[in-house]
Amino acid sequence: RRCKVGSEIPKPGSKIKLVGKKPFGCVCEVTQENESFVTDSGACISDGVRWQSLYLVLLGKHMVLVEPGDSGGYGRVVTSCPLSCLQAQPYDIMINQTQDATHAQRLQLIHHSPELLPPGLFVIDMADEEERNNNDEVRITTSRLDLWFENANAAVKAHKNLCSRIVKARAERGREIRDALANDVRSRFQSLFVS
Repeated sequence: RRCKVGSEIPKPGSKIKLVGKKPFGCVCEVTQENESFVTDSGACISDGVRWQSLYLVLLGKHMVLVEPGDSGGYGRVVTSCPLSCLQAQPYDIMINQTQDATHAQRLQLIHHSPELLPPGLFVIDMADEEERNNNDEVRITTSRLDLWFENANAAVKAHKNLCSRIVKARAERGREIRDALANDVRSRFQSLFVS
């Protein structure tokens, strides 16, 4: 099953074309809790930790993590989430120190949502979980995912692109509601809008 850009939310397991996109190569740690989301292709074990090669792809209003696929330029969707629910925090990025600029760099993704379950690969923040259990107000689930990039340059590029798309997605959310309210006001008070 292949996913068309803009036609639907990319579902885990579907295939998307990577050619013509701007995929950012990264890896993430695969734990027992989230190993069902990935296949063994592109995985390696180092010091007892299983790492999965992924591409971070920005598709429309979604951030998608994709396993490298066949030579035809397609990849398998591992997880996706709306950009407007994300926050990206860079860690350990040291561009000015050339010796550290060549080391792997981490980018932490934080997902906030009223949904109880986080997107695949994301892990619920346990401090948030305790607070949610002690509070009767609106419950927002906070979850996190660490992505590792080859070096500081790759991490900075991914972070800048991701942050600019997050800002754009947040600015556009609610537009349909505003448009519907504006149309409702116009239909109720037509005499005010006659020229």
